[in-house]
Amino acid sequence: MGVFAVPLKGLAKQRRLKGQLKLPRRGEGVMESKLELSSEFDAEDPELRVEAANQVGAMNVTSTLWPPQRQQADPTELSPVQQETTVGRFTGSAPAFGAWPFYEADYAQFPAELQPLSEKDKELEIYKVVDFVSSSALTRAFALASRWQKQNLGRSAGFDRLGAGVLSGFKHTNPILLRQLQGLNVLLSWREEQKGGASGALPDLSEEGLLEFLTEVGASDFTQKEFRAVAPVGREAHVTGLVGTTGSALAIWTKDSSLDIQICLGHDCLDQGPAAEERLLRLLAGRARACSLPLRCRSRFTEKGKLLVPCKALGFKLVPGEKHFAEDTSDQDALSNPDFTKAKIFEALPEAVPGLRTWLLLLCLEEQLGLVNEWCDEQGAATLEEVIESRAELADFLTERGDLTPGERQALLERDR
Repeated sequence: MGVFAVPLKGLAKQRRLKGQLKLPRRGEGVMESKLELSSEFDAEDPELRVEAANQVGAMNVTSTLWPPQRQQADPTELSPVQQETTVGRFTGSAPAFGAWPFYEADYAQFPAELQPLSEKDKELEIYKVVDFVSSSALTRAFALASRWQKQNLGRSAGFDRLGAGVLSGFKHTNPILLRQLQGLNVLLSWREEQKGGASGALPDLSEEGLLEFLTEVGASDFTQKEFRAVAPVGREAHVTGLVGTTGSALAIWTKDSSLDIQICLGHDCLDQGPAAEERLLRLLAGRARACSLPLRCRSRFTEKGKLLVPCKALGFKLVPGEKHFAEDTSDQDALSNPDFTKAKIFEALPEAVPGLRTWLLLLCLEEQLGLVNEWCDEQGAATLEEVIESRAELADFLTERGDLTPGERQALLERDR
């Protein structure tokens, strides 16, 4: 399959850049490429028209290398204190991407108003359906996802509106989407070099071939495990998108004995992104139906390690044998009590001891302030130091009375400042 590409360098002198991919010889550094932006496709689709900031003063495109130069690690293998030194504060205990559970849906049982779609359906007229099947096309997929990343990282849904969980899930998932797109493109370029210019389609990728590739590019153990979830070994791998001015979505999916949607992510997750994502899922359901294949989709996780079930309106259920995780319920909480505002309540509540509010905020446990105040009153704690010294007892209390995840409990136990 065609997939996309790698670091963006040397963009200042050219207004239109042609992709120039440099493959490393053994022992050399990572692969480099310049971002290719020139095509009629860009002119037709404003959302795909991304220029480098140092050319026209527009938003810059995220530039990263693959394999990632920054050491990656499975968050479940790091202590909360180690995570804090990496991301600024403990953000939960979501598993590595390859362990995100699959959910399945019977497209024959979709609601009447949410039937599987094909490219010609009227409901998709507001989008351009794009199958990114070449490196140059997949460069645009990365440009899209990179732009989404920049637009959403600074956003906050607050606590008094729907979408907090969806936004958090986007922030946690989009960097993985970017890495997987890059890895697939580097793999494609490597396979084309191995082919040596011979005509015809690329041969099937074997497990031995994938291992040779991963070893040659110097992928870490973590990167190898993450990339294997989408690598086209014994199956087809594809990238498909819906691109429109009122919302867009991208999906990486594989096809073998089932059609497995590895990642499906909508842009503007607080507006039209979820609708585009739902329609892209239904389009892929239509392709699964055309091939008489079962449809499966990975869930994703919020920044605090809570699971988001794929499009509940389509009836996705956990695949038997997949691991069950605690679900994010922020949207349901907001729907059931729309006047409830955690942020305002958190600010309005007094703190039983000075500094308690900030300490809990650093632990991502601000919603537990009321219970922690209650514990402090029961135990007679008068200073933050006394709370920290007795944090094991506090952890037991919150586990019994609140919704404290194992990762949050460990973070509380390790936080001594």
